[in-house]
Amino acid sequence: MYKSLLWIGGVHGSGKSTGIQALSMQQPILRCLYLGDLFYHTAIAEGFEWEDLEEESKLLRVERKVKSNIETQLSEADILIDSHFCVYIGKKRFPGFHASNLLSLSQQTNARRALVLLFASPEEILRRRMGSKKKYQNYPTISNESLVNQELRDSEEYFAYFQKALSPRFVLRIDTTYTPVDKVVNLLERTYNELRS
Repeated sequence: MYKSLLWIGGVHGSGKSTGIQALSMQQPILRCLYLGDLFYHTAIAEGFEWEDLEEESKLLRVERKVKSNIETQLSEADILIDSHFCVYIGKKRFPGFHASNLLSLSQQTNARRALVLLFASPEEILRRRMGSKKKYQNYPTISNESLVNQELRDSEEYFAYFQKALSPRFVLRIDTTYTPVDKVVNLLERTYNELRS
């Protein structure tokens, strides 16, 4: 039987955590992987500090290990990945996963794939960030509206990059600015159920 891979991304403040946590409660068979945590812990295990990953060869070395981990878990269960489509390390920006690894992941697992971008207006992103008690290890939480606009553009750009490389069965963009959480969760759950059918 085919496994399902539901890949959800967006900038901090886009509503990912809220939506994913609610979906996980409704679909406990989905195994959630937090890509940032996987990268961070894999980098440490490989002997790197987070800042070392600004060197692309080191980043790709860590990413290949992460990809292998995802493949193993995807052979056992349906997977939901919580990620950013664009990541910033030092003064550089990178895709949240490189095209070669996305392509390999799609070819080697035969999983049914869906790709979801969550986003909101810059004003709403800033409002949510100001009210958040979360601390983001090794990740800048930008609190300037023009920079948040750039973050959102970068996320959109790399979302298209992910689409091309991952060839998902379903692609969904959800503006969470005024969309109630329960409606966001319903859209995510419907997408997941369609993947499984």
